[in-house]
Amino acid sequence: NLITDYKLDTNPDYLKEVSLIQYLEEGKESTLTMYLEAIKYAGLEEQISTGNRTRIIPTNDAIKSVLSSAGVIRSLFSYLTFDGTYRSIDMETDQSVKGISDSGEPIFLTRKEGASDKFLLYVNDSKEIDGQSIAVIRQDYLFKDGVAHVVGQLPLYIKKVKETDPIPDDVD
Repeated sequence: NLITDYKLDTNPDYLKEVSLIQYLEEGKESTLTMYLEAIKYAGLEEQISTGNRTRIIPTNDAIKSVLSSAGVIRSLFSYLTFDGTYRSIDMETDQSVKGISDSGEPIFLTRKEGASDKFLLYVNDSKEIDGQSIAVIRQDYLFKDGVAHVVGQLPLYIKKVKETDPIPDDVD
């Protein structure tokens, strides 16, 4: 992987000639094998690969931590795919992009700037939803069918609800 990592670090468009699924099928990225298996199991290969798309790719450990039943897979991966190609290098600092996932819920990409890294990318770093902001651990993989970002935790859509009024003192 050192040669591949070097090529990706020195040429961010190294993968532009292959699709995300073709890259994963090569088997060189051993931490992302469950993603490929899961989208195939759910019959989502065409949906994931059609057009220029941004995909959030959870690692095997992230998938293992959330999958308690096979029924969740289709909804999960539909949530992690949305139209457009969004790379951190094309975004402004503190810019947030709101995508509408294939499952119909909003998903956000936000670029921030750190002291040692000018291109930090986060998924669901938004006040519009109740959910944990997830740091992207590898980003801006450019494929012929779009962009992919890798996360170590699964971003979940949790709709933000208004707090209810407090219960009056005289009510049980």
